[in-house]
Amino acid sequence: QNGLAQLVVASRQSLFSQVEATLYLTHILADYENRASDALPYLAQLAKLYPNNPFFVARYAEVLLQAGRLEQATPLIDSLVASRLPFYQQVGQLLKARLKLAQGALIEADALAQRVLQKPPKDEAYQAWAYTVLARVAAQTNQPKQARVFYKKVLDLAEYPILSSEAKHYLN
Repeated sequence: QNGLAQLVVASRQSLFSQVEATLYLTHILADYENRASDALPYLAQLAKLYPNNPFFVARYAEVLLQAGRLEQATPLIDSLVASRLPFYQQVGQLLKARLKLAQGALIEADALAQRVLQKPPKDEAYQAWAYTVLARVAAQTNQPKQARVFYKKVLDLAEYPILSSEAKHYLN
């Protein structure tokens, strides 16, 4: 708690490491403590201050999805899909898969996640998210064996508790 409090102070007052402190704070809140709503104000500020930074846009969209704010995330995801940068196009596709899943469009979510994994992102966290989408679709469409296969891949790739705990819970 003390470390989080210090990161909050650094994200507001630091001269040289304000952005880094803010990113690290939001990373801990969203990915380790599953407190996406608490991370949103900080990410909103970064996205507003740096609107042309695709990393901040992607991170903000990701945490908006996590917090269930689908309507707010949609235009950000669309901007990533339309990006000229191939990496962020792929991130946009992954986030769109997560969006479609949250909206109940399982076939679209599955197809988008599979497309992302045809040329897997170098970042294993993104790969883990793609397999999580596939696992959730399989679980929701009464394919428990396939869901188990995908969740095992999530466990192999996931670095953050937000994904690994879901996979462990399903596999147990």
